[in-house]
Amino acid sequence: TLDFAFDYVFNMQVWSTDIAQTTALLLGIFNKMQELDGGAWSLSFHNTSPPVAPQVFIVSTSYHADNVDVVLQNKADAPQPVDISGIWRSQVDRTTDNPFGYTLTLDPGETTISLPFPGLQVVTLLTANNGFRDKIFTGGGLWFDFANTETAETSLAFPQCRALEEIDTTDLMLAGCVDMAGANLTGGEQAGLGRTLNPNGRPVDVSPYRALRFWARGDGAPMRVILESAGITDGDYYQAVFTPTGEWSQYIIPLDAFGQRGFGEAKPFTGTDVKAVIWTNVDGGRPDLAFSVDQVSFTNRGLIAAESHAASTADTGAHTIAVQAENGAGVAAMTLRYSVDDGATFADLPMTGDAGGRFSAAIPGQPLGSDILFYVEAQHSNGYASTSPLDAPASLYRYRVDDRTDLLVDDFAGENLRNRNGGTGGLFNNP
Repeated sequence: TLDFAFDYVFNMQVWSTDIAQTTALLLGIFNKMQELDGGAWSLSFHNTSPPVAPQVFIVSTSYHADNVDVVLQNKADAPQPVDISGIWRSQVDRTTDNPFGYTLTLDPGETTISLPFPGLQVVTLLTANNGFRDKIFTGGGLWFDFANTETAETSLAFPQCRALEEIDTTDLMLAGCVDMAGANLTGGEQAGLGRTLNPNGRPVDVSPYRALRFWARGDGAPMRVILESAGITDGDYYQAVFTPTGEWSQYIIPLDAFGQRGFGEAKPFTGTDVKAVIWTNVDGGRPDLAFSVDQVSFTNRGLIAAESHAASTADTGAHTIAVQAENGAGVAAMTLRYSVDDGATFADLPMTGDAGGRFSAAIPGQPLGSDILFYVEAQHSNGYASTSPLDAPASLYRYRVDDRTDLLVDDFAGENLRNRNGGTGGLFNNP
């Protein structure tokens, strides 16, 4: 029989602010273990300082436009100082880490603070309090690629794809650039890429915006852009089709141009619960797929922007109307539509464009007392349309042919541009 001697070592960590209670608890444990080695136990403390527990936590973040709302919780009974710091990247300069820092005092309970990040792409945010730190990542969502079969192969790359220009900080900007490659696609296989609107996949309300805006290039294959919405549970999401070429082109697709394909339950589009923007090939039959997308945002800009409008005047001659197409917008045709009978009927005039994307047409001269309403419609080379104003004909531009010098006050009621636009674009057009 061999004689062995054993040392039993138990390393216990007990979190308590009452040292006497902790001692009693441990001694109670040891008393239950008297059968081990005759109860020859000793109790020693390596740290008799009262433990410090974390008091400040990040509960959640939400991102909208250029602000990140951070919900912080102070679990202490008294106000707590907290340092907020981190790094962020913007759409304007997607390679530079920009540091930031704030110091504030939190009252007990939850507090929501709003941090500005103009043109935010992504941000890593940290809090520090009493030696403890918390961390969260947020921004305009996450990229993902997909295929509907195991044989198809997809990959993503994240280069600095194209020169950044014309960043509109009033847009809800989602993402920078990504390249996608798909291979071994056969039959009706689908492959593509997507961008969530939140890193955590939660839906975002995009109803304040009128259009989806992005730059894209491809290999000539038709592509489907899809708005994944939380209210759609059968996969029949709202979609539009376009055909990108090998050159970078800007696409501004009005949200009312998106529609369901019809294989699922029909539901009206509200824009209040969009989770992701997805790009995928329209059909199979191509073994490979190459596609790039950049500067994705929801916007209130259309394919065209009003450049000049005729002011109300006593001139009974023709009035020239001009608009400017957005850079790379791919406009196939531009039409000026005007009415001289308060919008009951509209006449169409083709607009002539120049090399710089400026289109113009002249509304024929009208007699004194005439009230002219008009809007412009652009037809994209991919088939969808965009108007200026963006919600025409609900909103219309207006001028009058009148030799009076007093302010026009004839119809203030209503919600269209002829009633609420100033300057040369609306009701208040004085000679």
